[in-house]
Amino acid sequence: MGGAKPAAMPETHGGLKPRTKFYPAVQGLRGFAALSVFCLHLYRMALHGEFTPHIPPALDAALSTLVHGVGLFFIISGFVIPASLVRHGDLRRFIADRLLRIMPLFVILHFIVFIIGPLIGYKWLRGISPLHYAELFLANLTFTARPLGLPLAQQNSWTLSYEWGFYIMVGAAWLATERTKWVWAMAAIGVVALALCVEFPIWQFFILGMMFARYRPAVRLGRVVELILVPACLVSYYYVAEFIDPTVALLLAAALFLAVLGPSTLTARLLGTRALQFLGKISYSFYLVHPLAVFPFQMIGLALARRGLNHGPIFVLYLACAVPTTLVASTLSYHFIETRLREAIARRMSFGRPAPTATRGDDPPLVTPPDTPAYVAR
Repeated sequence: MGGAKPAAMPETHGGLKPRTKFYPAVQGLRGFAALSVFCLHLYRMALHGEFTPHIPPALDAALSTLVHGVGLFFIISGFVIPASLVRHGDLRRFIADRLLRIMPLFVILHFIVFIIGPLIGYKWLRGISPLHYAELFLANLTFTARPLGLPLAQQNSWTLSYEWGFYIMVGAAWLATERTKWVWAMAAIGVVALALCVEFPIWQFFILGMMFARYRPAVRLGRVVELILVPACLVSYYYVAEFIDPTVALLLAAALFLAVLGPSTLTARLLGTRALQFLGKISYSFYLVHPLAVFPFQMIGLALARRGLNHGPIFVLYLACAVPTTLVASTLSYHFIETRLREAIARRMSFGRPAPTATRGDDPPLVTPPDTPAYVAR
């Protein structure tokens, strides 16, 4: 997670160069996407807790579009992950690094949910049979709950399934490019990728990120043009992804990402601010932890609302408690689980050799929306 630059440049594969440059704007975009989805979660959890003040239908519709921050996360994943594999130079090391990055926090929260959840009535965990409990426990732990038609214990885990699918696809392509005789294998991978994009349009966002990683276009925008174009593309992206078509939204997302990567753009400067950099850095913990951190305040708000208290003050109190609690819990999770525990596990796995460390910007851009965007599967 540190900012150290790799000492050596690994060999290129398939024209993709290892990305040694850290893009603060990309990390800031991760923070912005995290914030947009978190705002949706706060609203939806208050709505389900029956203590939101009156919300005009237009504002409700606008808030519902924030779930499409997930598309921005997957563009970032497509941008950073293939180059990360090239830099590792070995598929096993890459997969081990991804396991170390994703699993410690996920497994800890998984056990917390399945141990405490039945006691406090978290979601559907109260009163289930031991056999069904075991089935749900294993399915959620292995990211197979959704394919099996079972409920998710952590609502974010559907994105982890897509992340792992993307890692496998990138790893297979990397192996195929290492062996020139694997032409048919590469062709088969291309066909599978195309089929996935058709069946699950969200895969198109991974592909877009890979295209930016491969070609890295640099577009200079005039200040006036940028001030008009970027906000228009941002608002249009969320609206079009929700109400029109994800493929059209993909074009708008591409325009946004051009501004993010552009040299000295106002967009890059804004995304480079300390607050968005911090959110980008802790985004994985932020996404995994916040549903659990907000849940107690949702239950308190529900109890107060059922006692007849005014919804306005309840909602304000809910926000005043849930937001700082989530930030503190996410920060602690980042430092003690993502960083220290991960490094301790890496040292143990390396048997005394220096543990590998990830370059900033390598983190998988994960998201935890309460509802799956419509374009995930037609």
